[in-house]
Amino acid sequence: MDVIINIIIILGPIFITIYLFTIKTLTINEILVLFLTLLLISLCAVSKVLKIKKSIKNKSRKEEYTHYLLERMNLFQSGLSASDIDSLGDNPFLRHLFNSAEENVNKQDFKKAAHIYRKCLFHSRASNNHKVVAYILIGNCYTQMSKIKQAIHYYNEALKKSKNIEDTELRLTAKLDVYNNLSVTYYHLGEALKALKYQKEAKNTSKKLGFSKSTACFLNNMGLINESLGNLEEALKNFMEASEIYKKMKNEDGMASVYGNISYILKAYGELKDALKFAEDALNFFKKLGNDLGIANELISIGLIYREQGKYENALIFYKDALKIYKKIGNEGGLASSIGSIGIIFRDLGKPNVALKLIEFALKIHKKIGAKKNVAQQINNIGIVHMDANKTKEALKYFKEALKINKDIKYKQGEVDILGNIGFMYIKLKKFKKALSFYKKALEISKKIEYLMRMPDIINNIRLLYKDIGRPADGQKYINESLKYLEIKFCGVNKIFN
Repeated sequence: MDVIINIIIILGPIFITIYLFTIKTLTINEILVLFLTLLLISLCAVSKVLKIKKSIKNKSRKEEYTHYLLERMNLFQSGLSASDIDSLGDNPFLRHLFNSAEENVNKQDFKKAAHIYRKCLFHSRASNNHKVVAYILIGNCYTQMSKIKQAIHYYNEALKKSKNIEDTELRLTAKLDVYNNLSVTYYHLGEALKALKYQKEAKNTSKKLGFSKSTACFLNNMGLINESLGNLEEALKNFMEASEIYKKMKNEDGMASVYGNISYILKAYGELKDALKFAEDALNFFKKLGNDLGIANELISIGLIYREQGKYENALIFYKDALKIYKKIGNEGGLASSIGSIGIIFRDLGKPNVALKLIEFALKIHKKIGAKKNVAQQINNIGIVHMDANKTKEALKYFKEALKINKDIKYKQGEVDILGNIGFMYIKLKKFKKALSFYKKALEISKKIEYLMRMPDIINNIRLLYKDIGRPADGQKYINESLKYLEIKFCGVNKIFN
């Protein structure tokens, strides 16, 4: 349709000019003037169409980003708490302004809501606390509109103004909100270190206030950020500390979430027995709470652990149970992941054709919903099936494609797994030096992110490759250095865990 419109706009003036030449009463100069006028109008129209298309594209990008941002936020507060409403006291006009802004937030008209909140900043009877709350809520509105710089500006203004709040508890509570919002915002800008800094501030402030539940929640968030930075030992400390608080509070919702996170870290360390215990505990909590999504996610986690243990039939049972739940609740991402996981189990059971069909089906769904991490995983799985069939070139093509995606999204564990697969392919091709370079890179990243589960295999392959190229002493050196590293790391993990 766009092509037809563009052809009409561009060729229209030419056809009209040809027609004008057939009219005898018009002079050549008059025809030329008319032609140039029509051409100018057409060029303006083309420019307008291009601007509209660009605007639509930019809007689509912003909406996609906003959806992603809000989907991942743990403690984002878009509205007023009951205490904030109560603190408005007997000022009906101020209460009306806040309520009016809230109504616009509920209608998704964030621009208008921000405008109304701004009025609260300049109201003569607005206290310092009211102004800080308004600054936070304006920041939230800008976050919803994907105007992140403006959001950060208003959060920082709230932080400055909070110093003027005389009541200690109100001042600390305001700071708590700001620290958390800044942390979440920076995290989704890809600035994880800043996010971690503000999450620590939120946790410390929460402790001062004696807010146990919030403290545990912030510790859990710190664990997730540390995990994303590859600081697995720190992440485990955060999760274990959060779990102790949730235990004392008998908060089953919090325990379910944090136990699942502990299980994930222990699995990365290769502590599969303990990882399984925590995943099963998380599953039981989610069942008790009736949280279908939590149940399905933990079923997948348990299936992954059974697969690592080589118990493929057990893994298949859990994957199928998860598939049923994802289907029931209409979770496309979970549905695709469980189908892909079932596919890889069929590969393990020696049924490559069934495996390939399931994995390719899962890949289509992940591509459709834009889940890049899962797209890379399924492409890697297709490569594995081709690798099993000794289709080396095809396997390498898929592995390299998956590696590129993981590099783009900075998913380091995925990089390690695929670098190992590529290294193995080059061993099959008898290109030992090339294989060695891929395994060394995999080991380097594994150490950096403490991905210990894969390290023994990588180290052993490096040793064998040095032997193949006639340098066994270098291989033994790698073994000795790596064993020392692993011993130190496992001692650290056991200390935290026990």
